[in-house]
Amino acid sequence: MNTNDSGGLAILGIPLIVIILIWLGTAVVAGAVAPADRRNTFFLVTLLLLGPVGIALALIANPREPITYVQLAPRPLAAGRVRYYCPRCGADVDLLPSAAGYVCWRCSAEIDFEPTPPSPSTPPLPSTSSPPPSSPAPPSIFSKDYWSARFPGLDFRPPWETGPPSD
Repeated sequence: MNTNDSGGLAILGIPLIVIILIWLGTAVVAGAVAPADRRNTFFLVTLLLLGPVGIALALIANPREPITYVQLAPRPLAAGRVRYYCPRCGADVDLLPSAAGYVCWRCSAEIDFEPTPPSPSTPPLPSTSSPPPSSPAPPSIFSKDYWSARFPGLDFRPPWETGPPSD
């Protein structure tokens, strides 16, 4: 590094502030021309590491394919079998109704049970409904009852209700 005639820092005769502004400008341009799903990444990587090279990389970058999840249909039940679910890993296993246990194909857990099978229908989904309306709502933290129940013996009324303190 050397100094120019005005006393400021310069690299190869270019003032340092100009180099910083060019570097920041290249990061902004790289972020603007990058694919929409990676604009922030290209901006930061160009700002911190790549500099002017980041613009070229952002121009040739392809957008990512969105991840799609497919809900698979349940596997059909084999004839004369009953479907059990492993309590350890949730894998489904089709067994004869007379089976007294099995080794899970997924997690190798040894499961013993009574030979009375569950119903062949799929297990019910957990309920996501709201609690029944008969259950009372919890008290708000802004109510006097909330704090009085947690700190019995303390008076939480404001001073204008309690009057001046008595000594």
